[in-house]
Amino acid sequence: MSSRLRLFHSSGLSRILLALAALAAPAAIAAMVAAADGGAPADTGSTEGTGQWFDFLGAFHIVALHYPIGFVTGAFLLEAYHFFRPSPEVRRVNRMVLWLALISGITAAVLGLFRGWDDEFDAEMVNMHRNLGFAVVGFTAFAIIAEYLSSRAPSNKGLLHVYRGLVAAAMITLVPAGHYGGNLTHGSDFLTANAPPMLAKLLKRPTKSAESPAATKAEAAEGDALFTQRILPILEAKCYSCHGPEKHKGDYRLDQKESAFKGGESGSTGITPGNLMKSELVRRILLPAEHDEAMPPSGKKPLTPEEILLVAHWVEGGAPFVERAPASGGRAAAPPTPAPAPVSQ
Repeated sequence: MSSRLRLFHSSGLSRILLALAALAAPAAIAAMVAAADGGAPADTGSTEGTGQWFDFLGAFHIVALHYPIGFVTGAFLLEAYHFFRPSPEVRRVNRMVLWLALISGITAAVLGLFRGWDDEFDAEMVNMHRNLGFAVVGFTAFAIIAEYLSSRAPSNKGLLHVYRGLVAAAMITLVPAGHYGGNLTHGSDFLTANAPPMLAKLLKRPTKSAESPAATKAEAAEGDALFTQRILPILEAKCYSCHGPEKHKGDYRLDQKESAFKGGESGSTGITPGNLMKSELVRRILLPAEHDEAMPPSGKKPLTPEEILLVAHWVEGGAPFVERAPASGGRAAAPPTPAPAPVSQ
């Protein structure tokens, strides 16, 4: 194996490949600058078929990008090992790893250009990811050139330091490039979405309280409208005769938030916002009409499938509840009920 590596290094093929690296380095930098200035290319009247090919090939960027990540990381680790335990064999192996990193990096970059032309991604983040990816390719190409020159002049320690610096630069640049790529694919909070509360506070992840007041008010208004216009009419028509302001069967009331959420004498939680499986109300309206625990009980008009879906959607969405003060007759005063809108499936 070692003799083959030495033969490859001394052959004309290595010089040809070196020339390709010399061309790839400035080309990567030029492409990076052009991408930063121009963003996505203008529409040049490409045919629909060409666009389909771009979409098809661009999807393979997700597969191809793993190869330069592995090869650049491997080259960095091999050079770190060579730094502490110098070995000509390790250096020759690392030379091949760098070539693999360059070839796979160029492939991933080209496929990434096809992928990045899709308007579904944030343009600024795409530019950051693309430019950093080109930088990794450029650093790798220059590292190959510096290593070749260093091997030809072993006494020139400056070239050796430049080579190692370029390998380190490729590795360092790879980290934010991968980070921005992950954000594009999975979202910016993918890594920290399930962080424990203490770690989330340390990372200063935004919470509900940190949201825009206008957005919070809009969400609250939407939830209140859902309850008053869609859910309340169902409760009044199908549930209040047994669990309303005048009758509290099973010590359960649906006209008061505390009682509705807590539950009645069964001891089960009546409504658990955001959790259908732990909401006794949802379980009971889903039971067959002949079941002893079904709500409404046998003999009363059951909820329609559309109404069941509405209640389930309301609970899953956090069960916003608007509680009104009782009118003079002791019954909760409800606003005029508009006709329910159709349910979006």
